[in-house]
Amino acid sequence: MLATAGLQSVRQILESACSRRSATAWCLALLVASLLPAWIDAESLWGPSRISLAVSEQTYSKVRIAAFQEMAAKVAARGPCILMVDETDSDQQLSYIINAPDYEAPALICRLPQTPDGLRQLASAFPNRRLYVVELPDLQVRPVQTP
Repeated sequence: MLATAGLQSVRQILESACSRRSATAWCLALLVASLLPAWIDAESLWGPSRISLAVSEQTYSKVRIAAFQEMAAKVAARGPCILMVDETDSDQQLSYIINAPDYEAPALICRLPQTPDGLRQLASAFPNRRLYVVELPDLQVRPVQTP
């Protein structure tokens, strides 16, 4: 509302200096020039637009989660498994640990246990599943032998 009031005020000042049509054209040009950097990328002038930066930030997590789920589906196609995500040196705000409440999905996802005892407990709790470690951020999967 403040911008609208300011634009209206500028238009009135311009109308006193030039014609009504010219004042309207100048106000429209001012409005377009103020919105241009937010919507259009121009690397040589002002860099990436704010809109494209916001869209890329929003899509980053969706793309990463989709890639992880695709990888999990490929591994689960070999049989029931547990994917232990090694989250060291990764983005802690992006969690890949998403499971169905009944723990009956072909691929269960958990954090990598810190101790061999934790790994043994996990293997004994789910004896019919193969264990894999997923290393972030490149989503490399390697099988784990039960200790």
